[in-house]
Amino acid sequence: MALESRWYFQLFGGFEARCGTRRVNRLRTAKTVSLLGYLITHPPHRFPREALAELFWQDMEPGRARNNLSVALNAIRYAFEAPEPAPPLLIAEPQSVGLNRAAFDADVLDFADAIALAQQASDPSAQYQYYLQAVRLYTGEFLAGYYDLWIVDAGVQFQLQYSEALKRLTEIDLQQGNRVQAIEWLHRLVALHPTDAEPLCTLVGLYLDEGRPEPAYQVCSAWIEQYQREQRRRAPLTVQRLLLQCQQLGSRHAVLARRSKRARSDKPDLTAPALPATPRVETGAPELPQPTTPLFGRQTELQSLLNLLQRPETRCVSILGLGGVGKTRLAIAVAQQLAGSSECTVLWVPLAGILNPEQMGEAILAALGVSVAYDPLEQAIHCLRQLERVVLVLDNMEQLLPEASAIIARLLESVPYCQMLITSRVPLTIDAEIRFHLEPLACSDAPECPALQLFVHRAQQVAQDFRLTEQNRNLITALCQSLDGIPLALELAASRVNVLSPRQMLEQVSHRLSWLKTHRVDIPARHREMRTVLEITCASLPADAQRLLRQMAVVPAAWSADTLREIFYTEAPADSLLESLESLLGAGLIQRVAANGAVLFRMLEVVREHALEQMTPDEQRACRSQIAAWVCVQADARRAQSRTEQLPQWLAFWDAHRECLQDALQLLLEQMQTETLFELIVSLDRYFLARCVLPWVEAFLTQAIQLPNGTPLMRCRLLRLLTGVYFKRESFETSRALAHEMLALAETLPESPETLGWALYWVVQHALTERDWATVHHYWERLWSMYPCHEDFELHIQIHYLAGYIPWERQPPDWRERAVREAFQQPDLLVRQSTLLAYSEALMLKGDYEKARLVCLEEVQLARQLDDPIRVGSALVSQLFIAIQQGELESAEALLHALRQLDLQVGRFADTLLWLEGHWRLRRGEPEQALQAALELVARHLPYDRPHELGGAWDLAALAAIAQGDLPTALRYAENALDARRQQEDAYRLHFSKTHYYGIRAMLQPDPEAAQALEACLVFWQEREARPWQANTLYYLAHAYKALGDLPRAKSALEEAIQLNQAMGRQIALQQCRALADEMATF
Repeated sequence: MALESRWYFQLFGGFEARCGTRRVNRLRTAKTVSLLGYLITHPPHRFPREALAELFWQDMEPGRARNNLSVALNAIRYAFEAPEPAPPLLIAEPQSVGLNRAAFDADVLDFADAIALAQQASDPSAQYQYYLQAVRLYTGEFLAGYYDLWIVDAGVQFQLQYSEALKRLTEIDLQQGNRVQAIEWLHRLVALHPTDAEPLCTLVGLYLDEGRPEPAYQVCSAWIEQYQREQRRRAPLTVQRLLLQCQQLGSRHAVLARRSKRARSDKPDLTAPALPATPRVETGAPELPQPTTPLFGRQTELQSLLNLLQRPETRCVSILGLGGVGKTRLAIAVAQQLAGSSECTVLWVPLAGILNPEQMGEAILAALGVSVAYDPLEQAIHCLRQLERVVLVLDNMEQLLPEASAIIARLLESVPYCQMLITSRVPLTIDAEIRFHLEPLACSDAPECPALQLFVHRAQQVAQDFRLTEQNRNLITALCQSLDGIPLALELAASRVNVLSPRQMLEQVSHRLSWLKTHRVDIPARHREMRTVLEITCASLPADAQRLLRQMAVVPAAWSADTLREIFYTEAPADSLLESLESLLGAGLIQRVAANGAVLFRMLEVVREHALEQMTPDEQRACRSQIAAWVCVQADARRAQSRTEQLPQWLAFWDAHRECLQDALQLLLEQMQTETLFELIVSLDRYFLARCVLPWVEAFLTQAIQLPNGTPLMRCRLLRLLTGVYFKRESFETSRALAHEMLALAETLPESPETLGWALYWVVQHALTERDWATVHHYWERLWSMYPCHEDFELHIQIHYLAGYIPWERQPPDWRERAVREAFQQPDLLVRQSTLLAYSEALMLKGDYEKARLVCLEEVQLARQLDDPIRVGSALVSQLFIAIQQGELESAEALLHALRQLDLQVGRFADTLLWLEGHWRLRRGEPEQALQAALELVARHLPYDRPHELGGAWDLAALAAIAQGDLPTALRYAENALDARRQQEDAYRLHFSKTHYYGIRAMLQPDPEAAQALEACLVFWQEREARPWQANTLYYLAHAYKALGDLPRAKSALEEAIQLNQAMGRQIALQQCRALADEMATF
């Protein structure tokens, strides 16, 4: 197999998979990654399903464990789906699961092979190469970030092998006199075993033998510091003695160095008389600040900054961001990492207490440990020139800008080997500056979430009994998100847990600035209150930028520069907006967000609260009015797009400006501008229908309809929209009442026949959904008289759709297909979507599953193009039904999973999914679980008197009981289904249950009446060309004739059922028929 078609898994240091240009670095859940890692790591990479289910879900009952295993395997299959003709990675069989070894390689397997080959080799040079290969492959802890027990055990074994390889490489290099390489291996061993003194002593001994006491001292002192911090006891005596030896040799070395160097009068002598207990001995520099909290969630930023500073061309990096976002804490971590190496001198220069830029020279000299002798800046430049490479960390630069920028530029020009790391709330705006914008911490409910970790850490310092539990996790996560993940805000909130619970904080989050404060004296005064941080930052902004900040705060939107210009800057110079945006971005008051190729700017909620506090009510009202006026202009200008093939772009535009739209609607509602509000709503009717799952849509439209003074025609249009929203959300009772209210109002509007047509349509649609045939009879003729409706093609298609369900309107066979052809001649995408839905339903009823599947795929594609989750869900439900009918159970499982995820968003498909899952389990040979699903549905629907849903649930229960061989119970369930169906005047659904009921009776005993009833059902299905139900009825008839001793008729019915099922691709039904045929062949 070509290498580019094989997956390569990297499990050391985390999880990543590569195949050509494809990258996968996360799966659906951590458990899924663990399962895949287990299959990769354990040859021959194949295990029984039961063993895997028990290993990974041992705390669950077996059925749920197997189900979770199936979901995880499906996630793996989809994540690593192989393009043709490459073989698949995952091989899933009924009893076992494995990986195709020809389809992948892995670093852990290569590592194990290299170790094995090294152990087998007798030649030291061959051994060395194999161990070297293994060491290069070990790039970090095995599956770092994943903590299943088997991962921990395997990680220990890999670490032991890695350690042994390092020891062997050290031995070989020392034997061959390669001390430099041996030192590198020993450094790795010391890092790997931070409490083992043996590799440390060997490493320090090598440094001393080489006449290098300085790095020996650094390694030894750092090891002792870490040991005493982690072990909480003194370091071993041997190591203490070794440190003393390093100090003595270092002092002697320094004296000899001074004697051999000619003194120069123009430079101060920076050489210390002896090695002090600090990392930067050459400069006599003070120790770096020691933070009081661990560094949470900044590993990526830390590594990025280290990478930048390792590049020789990097001269100046500015860490920019909002006050309290963690700039200083990150800079300390960078400085500590750099100081831990022997490559450079790191000088920490605090500037918070300096107000005059001219004092910067003195601050640098203080960091160097040198007294001021003449001009401080000139003296600092001379001192810095003596150092081979220096990194100057200048903390809290913002109050010295812009004047300090010229001083920084001069320092960089005068000291070629100097790099600068600067923390500031505003950029320096010099040529050498690389801007590094620091964002707040990520917030999620995962245990490793850095915002969550920081909050809990600080809270436990205040209240030692504070714990993160499953009960409060969601609450604290929501609190961290409402504080925008700003480290200072999190720490200030956590400091209040003794007087405010997280729930109370969350309840008061709209006034968070009033309680985000502390009286701690060990932190700078500027960081004791979040409001103070924001006041200081905003005060440094130009007036135009401050005004823009207030304008953006009115609506919690992600703004584009174009939208801001069209609303607030219609008469201002073009560059003034951009300059203000740059000022806000540099100060960390807004964040840059990339979306669909555009650059957007959003504001943190903490900043927004402060900005709104600075606005007067009149200023807020004026800004909101500007936004509302812009929304109305855009709605009118873009209205025509909503009924063309540009509908996706139209929806995307309003999605991007949803917050502006919401605020405009709310303002018009508050001001009771009824006519303007109704015009705007009607202009955007399709947006509300496509986005009806948004919580605010239904609530807002319900408020709007209650406004007085709207014209009857406008109210009718609004009622039509609200009826459609409630119907789509399956709130049928409310939707039906609105439809009748619309009809009563439309009857008074003879000048608008289309309005009356829509009112009649919705009344008939509801009656048909509820099988209220009396109401359908009462209104259908009036509605049908409006067909064809050339003035409103959408209404025309909807009447056409309903006509296919009216029993007394026998339409031609191509009725639905004709509607599809007509719809696709129109540019209106929503009309196309409606016809596809109706067409797929008709095809499924006729058993034309292959054609229905293609229609459903087109439905899904169109619904996704419109980003309409309810339409996507409806099409996926149809696909799931087809997959179950055709016995494609793995595809059905994947669809079930996708629909469950979708239902978390829309909350509409739960009952349908449980019913379909019952049928899926029935065809998987799991009748107990199918029966459990059916009875759960009965329990859900029984209190609400839902005859259609109850009938479907009881039918499923009857089928499950048949599969269990309990025919008397199956008959009882089928009788319940029949009773439920009789409450509705629905011939189709009544015959569904009749077929099952009389079929079970025929299976129980010879029953001529059941056979006669089944024959009547067969005629009903044949007249309607419902082939799936023809096949079901023929199967039951075969049982009936067999019980009556009429084998020729039984065989004839069975042969016809087999032909029908074969034509439709119903594999499981086909197997049942053939099993019955085999049984009858023995008679």
